[in-house]
Amino acid sequence: MRRAFFVCCALAAVVGLTVGAGGFTSAEADRGVAVEVSDDEDAYMALDAPEQTVERDGTVGEAVPLPVVNVTNQFTEDVTVTVDYTVLGPAGASTTGDSGPTDLGVGKVTEVSTTVTCPADADDYEVSVAYDATADGTSAFAETSEDRTVDYEITCEQRSADS
Repeated sequence: MRRAFFVCCALAAVVGLTVGAGGFTSAEADRGVAVEVSDDEDAYMALDAPEQTVERDGTVGEAVPLPVVNVTNQFTEDVTVTVDYTVLGPAGASTTGDSGPTDLGVGKVTEVSTTVTCPADADDYEVSVAYDATADGTSAFAETSEDRTVDYEITCEQRSADS
């Protein structure tokens, strides 16, 4: 009986060494990152732009100013802000403007705008300005997740004969 006990113990030891203890030497796991997305006006790079169509009046051949967006630095450090925009309108509506980069101190605001020129062959026309923005600092970075758009309805008047 004793011999059977030792044989069983030896067999269990051999099986245990062969199979192992069920441990592992490496593991892999997917990890997600949670990022909080804020409203434009509450973000570190706060954006304030018109939310509805903006009506503008102009005179044929003259520039019509178009406010695009105000950017406020709500980080705890100075950042460089760049706003890239594209003006989409009828042929003949020319654009001017500068999209940055602009050094922006904490709590400071930069106003980004452009202009279009009323073409001779248009009384009323529509223009859309699509823009995106980035802010880059020493330890801070933000960018818009998608383009924003501001729409304008522009009424162009002919110059009077007196001009």
